[in-house]
Amino acid sequence: MLSVSTRCVVLLISIGWLCGTSLFAASNNYHIVQIDRSQLPDTLTVRFTVTDSTGMFVSGLTEKSDSVEQGLIRVFEEQGSAFDPVDILSLSEIHRQDDERYSFALALDHSSSMGPHIRDLFLSVKKFIDAKNTLDEVCLIKFDNSFKTVVSSKSNRDSLLQQFPFEGLRGYGGFTAMYAAAGHAIHEIKPSERQRVLVLFTDGDDNASRLFTLSNGYGLDRPSHLVEYARSLNVPVFIVGLGEVNHELMKRICIATDGQFYPVDNGNEIKGIFGDLPGRLSQYYEVKYRPQYTDDMYRLRISGRDGEVIDSTILTTDIDFTQWDTLYEKPTVVAHFETDNYEIEERYHAKIQLFVDCIQVSPYTLCQVIGHADLKGSASYNRVLSRRRAEAVRSYLVGKGVSSSKVVCEGHGEDAPLYPVEQNESQKKANRRVEIQLIDTGNRTFTPEPPSDS
Repeated sequence: MLSVSTRCVVLLISIGWLCGTSLFAASNNYHIVQIDRSQLPDTLTVRFTVTDSTGMFVSGLTEKSDSVEQGLIRVFEEQGSAFDPVDILSLSEIHRQDDERYSFALALDHSSSMGPHIRDLFLSVKKFIDAKNTLDEVCLIKFDNSFKTVVSSKSNRDSLLQQFPFEGLRGYGGFTAMYAAAGHAIHEIKPSERQRVLVLFTDGDDNASRLFTLSNGYGLDRPSHLVEYARSLNVPVFIVGLGEVNHELMKRICIATDGQFYPVDNGNEIKGIFGDLPGRLSQYYEVKYRPQYTDDMYRLRISGRDGEVIDSTILTTDIDFTQWDTLYEKPTVVAHFETDNYEIEERYHAKIQLFVDCIQVSPYTLCQVIGHADLKGSASYNRVLSRRRAEAVRSYLVGKGVSSSKVVCEGHGEDAPLYPVEQNESQKKANRRVEIQLIDTGNRTFTPEPPSDS
């Protein structure tokens, strides 16, 4: 949900074509790379790339000294049906030099669902390292329900690749503490004169940052915390989201931090974005202009000769994350069950143990255990069965030392299926589950890193 004033401004960058030139060919691709608000209210900077059909950067747009006067680049601010042209302060083609380097942190999802895609992610990171500027620094962080810096910041490509061998999900494969890991990644970027950038890759929603913060007493556990921390350090967040990630939420995190969201569906697209991103951030066109309105939401569009939208984004810092912050309260699935069964399989013990450890170290944390059933059988039978499943998990928690007074059980039967229509056995088993929801009664706030490191 966007929290904005009643006035909505549309910023329109219109790109025209010159007869007989390929600079503005219809086959070219235009992408908004980044918005820079650091000089508001005096100046707003928009960066975008132009590539041809082979993916090569199209140079030379600014060689026409009268390109702005000829209408090749036009900027408007629109309110309702009215378009107000604004004066362009400068139009530049930027090629970042060695003295304008980046410090990148790559936070890489290694949760259990990444199994089929983990090699593609590994190859994508190699492409990123190969494509970066020679002196750009990169640090690499892997995460599941915890995180680890596997390569500290360095610029040497050979050293980076040597310290990042393919290991699959070895040592990982748990839940997804995305916000906690992202905060750690930002913290890991060396403070310097370089522009710091976070590149976050994930294939799912966060379901473990709250678990991490309650267990460790520090860390970010919701999207508003990540945005606030990134803004405080002027770190844009670029997110590559695979498959069924929450596109709306990821997009808003990137908008609020002046980054970009790149949804992808397969390994080739992951490799494409990772291979292209360093180039997009080192070669681009930059339009600077003086905005008439600075307190409103902008919808930023690049349009072509015929008015078609080539690329678009929203430009605002005023985003209400309330509805997204509550997502951290979603229960986490810790076990699935066979038909008509409430015995916990041994392979789920490690997941449940994470919650044991959290509850034992956090005196303010309570635990709600929720059992579910598939759609087979009567509603009354499924409610009893789901309750027994929840009680089995509760017994495991208590048997490991958790106080029984801190654990509440519920059986929801078939009332809350993940798959309302069960088409195969895997969907039925997905519905036969137990979830744990942590409830923190301490109303505490957490820092991105342990206080001793700050």
